[in-house]
Amino acid sequence: MACPAGMIKEVRFYGAAADGKAATEFLSGFPPVDHNSTTDFYQVLSKGKIMLLQSLKKSISVQKDQLSGEVKKEFVLYEEYYLLDQDILKRVKRDRAFILTALTDKKDKIEDFVSNKKLKYKSFDEIRQIIDYYNSLP
Repeated sequence: MACPAGMIKEVRFYGAAADGKAATEFLSGFPPVDHNSTTDFYQVLSKGKIMLLQSLKKSISVQKDQLSGEVKKEFVLYEEYYLLDQDILKRVKRDRAFILTALTDKKDKIEDFVSNKKLKYKSFDEIRQIIDYYNSLP
């Protein structure tokens, strides 16, 4: 089955989690950024006032042995993470200053949460926890 680019805006896969209820969600239609267009899909990692999105791309790496002439091809996975805030898509930097600037309206509560959980802003899983907490605040 085929359809024109941009016709499908949302894809959900149910049962991907251990509980069988959570869905893995992919959305398109976001503003173009870097090498991505509005028709590219992003995996939604956190949803709310600010969304944490993951872009997954694969390319084929070709390596040729100069002596034997043997050609070796393999897939290389590229992962990029983005924050969507008020229709502005920004690539995530894994540092404290970037995250606190993006979440400036609840900065004190975020810093307390990070301190209590002993998070370091260094992994995207920790950043997801911070964004989830931010989205849960009133």
